[in-house]
Amino acid sequence: MEQPEVEHLHHHTGRPWWDLVLGVSAVCISLVSILLAIHNGHAMERLVQANSWPFVKVTYTNYNQDGTPHNHLDLTNKGVGPASIESLEVSYDGKAMPGARALLNAMLKRITVSPNPRIMDSGVVHNVLSAKEQMTFVDFHSEDYGPEDYAAIRAGLRKVESRTCYCSVFDECWLADSRNQRPVKVKACPVPEVPFQ
Repeated sequence: MEQPEVEHLHHHTGRPWWDLVLGVSAVCISLVSILLAIHNGHAMERLVQANSWPFVKVTYTNYNQDGTPHNHLDLTNKGVGPASIESLEVSYDGKAMPGARALLNAMLKRITVSPNPRIMDSGVVHNVLSAKEQMTFVDFHSEDYGPEDYAAIRAGLRKVESRTCYCSVFDECWLADSRNQRPVKVKACPVPEVPFQ
């Protein structure tokens, strides 16, 4: 049994140079379309990353919103995306502090022993800070301190410096140093010599 003959359609203009121009134009348009698609893909990726960019800072506060005294250290994400906190270093007068009690002792210039005076501290490392979220990681209870000690803490918080390393959901990481205006992008968060715990 004979197979039916398949008719192949070829669009030729009858002018070889014009056929060549049309073929080359079709190939160029295809290449430009591919390049535009790649460029748009990269632009969309950058847009998604920009819309999930964290910006973490350590801040200190001396007063509540109602004006009452309240000394505490906070970690604040002022960015638009969540931040995974990978490390935190805190120093006072240039000396690294291993924790809240050591920081208190340095500010008061004497040895204090837990539980008095009380310090509320919470670990922030390996926590996720959502956009616009603030977390207090050291809180000095005013009722446990006399006026002189509380004034020393208030003055001491101005001498606190910090280095915080955090990452976005895309594993982009930044190292924020309180002595610099902007965080520095890093490939991976360094392990601090004296982590604040």
